Amino acid sequence: MRFSSILRLFILAICSPVFFSCNEKEELTSASLNDYTSLAAGKYITYRLDSTVFTNFGRAIEVHKYQVKHQVDALITDNLGRPSYRVFRFIRDSAGLQSWQPNGSYFVTVLSDQLEIIDDNLRVIKLHLPIKNGFSWKGNRHLPMDPFASLFNFNNDDNISDWDFFYDGDPASFSYQGKLY
Repeated sequence: MRFSSILRLFILAICSPVFFSCNEKEELTSASLNDYTSLAAGKYITYRLDSTVFTNFGRAIEVHKYQVKHQVDALITDNLGRPSYRVFRFIRDSAGLQSWQPNGSYFVTVLSDQLEIIDDNLRVIKLHLPIKNGFSWKGNRHLPMDPFASLFNFNNDDNISDWDFFYDGDPASFSYQGKLY
C-alpha cells in the first residue's frame, strides 16, 4: 500500500510540470495586411524597367527599356466569393512619349492572414502573417504541378508548390516623401 502511494506521488510530481508548462503560448502580434497595402480604385504606381535579354544563343545582349503602370481598377468578388481588387497593367516606351498600352491584369485578395495575387489564373500567397523574421509559408501551394509547361519547354524537378517563402530580416519602417511606412 505504501509503495503504491509513493509511486502515485512520484508520477504526479513528474507529470505536474508537463501539464503546467503546456499553458505558455507565444503571443505574436503583427500589423494588419491592410497596413502593408494601399489598395483603392484609381490608385496606381509607375515603374521604369530595364531588361537584359540574351539573343543569338547568348552571343548578343540587348537591353529593353520601358515603363510599366499598375492601376487599381475596382473592388470585385473573386470566384471564391471573396473581395478582391482588379489591377490593370499597362506598358509604354521608357521616355513616356507613347500612350499606355494594355499589358494584362491580375487580382489582389487581402485576407485576414495572407495576401494573394492571382495572375494568369495562378494563385500565389505573397504575404502571410505574422510578419516577423524567419517566418515561412508555402506561397505556391495553390499552383499545379509544372504550371509553366505550356509556356516553356523546360522541366523543373523541384516541386514549385512546395517552395518555402520566408521573411529575412525584421520589418522596419521607413519614410518616403514625408509619409511613414
